[in-house]
Amino acid sequence: MTGPDAGLRAGLVVATLLGLGVMHGSELRASTVVTLVDRYAPTAQAYLTP
Repeated sequence: MTGPDAGLRAGLVVATLLGLGVMHGSELRASTVVTLVDRYAPTAQAYLTP
């Protein structure tokens, strides 16, 4: 990863994915993979793009 604040942005992506992994709500269990990707991919992409 390159660009400004690369380490910070990488950490934000990891935190986003870990947060998703520890969610226990019924909404998460009822969601499809496509729904979760649609919801979280834009955030992760925004952190990865300088």
